[in-house]
Amino acid sequence: MMSVEDKIFLIKIKKVEGMLYLPKGSFEIEKAVIHAKGGPSLGDEGNSSLWGIAKKYQWALFVPDYIGYCRSDGNFTFKNCVYTLYEAEDFLRGKIEGIAVETGEKIKLKCKEILLIGSSWGGAIVPFLEKYKKSQIKAIGLIKPVLDWKSQGKTRFSEEDVFQTNRSIIRGWLNIYRGYKNSEWPKIFQNGLSEYNPLDNLSLLREKVVFLCHGGKDKVVNWRKSCLFYRAFKKEYPKGKIFWKLFKNQDHSSKMTAVGLNFILKKLKSLKMADISHLR
Repeated sequence: MMSVEDKIFLIKIKKVEGMLYLPKGSFEIEKAVIHAKGGPSLGDEGNSSLWGIAKKYQWALFVPDYIGYCRSDGNFTFKNCVYTLYEAEDFLRGKIEGIAVETGEKIKLKCKEILLIGSSWGGAIVPFLEKYKKSQIKAIGLIKPVLDWKSQGKTRFSEEDVFQTNRSIIRGWLNIYRGYKNSEWPKIFQNGLSEYNPLDNLSLLREKVVFLCHGGKDKVVNWRKSCLFYRAFKKEYPKGKIFWKLFKNQDHSSKMTAVGLNFILKKLKSLKMADISHLR
């Protein structure tokens, strides 16, 4: 139930629309979480399971609809998914204004610290934050993420078959993921293209602080994929900042996303500035 202090509303930026959650209803925020959602699913409706966690640590929360998805404009392509993150960051940092959809009120924030997290499918998008241009975001959270499209559903462990996911979107979700059929996504699902595969693009995260969380009972994306990603990253960048946490009793639910966010925000609170000051 929403308290009298909560301020939650739909924001229109440029192409992107999304739900903004403000602790104590204040526009004077310094810290915010961007959540890149998984799918197939509908856009956030103001009832995110992450809000209670973010509010506990006094972080704002922004859950954007990807460009081309649900309420946002444009076509749903891989590049536009990443550009959604840029637009969200520019809004939170006060570089561009947003408009409250219901009231028409102009919203301008000035957030200093941003945590970008991706869950499930969103966890395959967030690692490409630096693919098209630089970002000031230093902290990246990957929760129950898809990190290797090439092996997804093809191991001896119980996992979701991405062929079935692709077929499901084409049969029933094309009005939500507009332009999906002609985008890179069907080929990514079916062929695991290296250019868009997180495990093949570790270098994009080498200057970030990365938090990796997974549930031990996950039947959609096996937790061993995150473990392999962690080991590959540490081998390639021994001095890189990456933290790995397995939650043995969690699965692929929204609860796991909340548990992961709680771990990340708690860890961020305890980190010394020396741990992240070398990052640009």
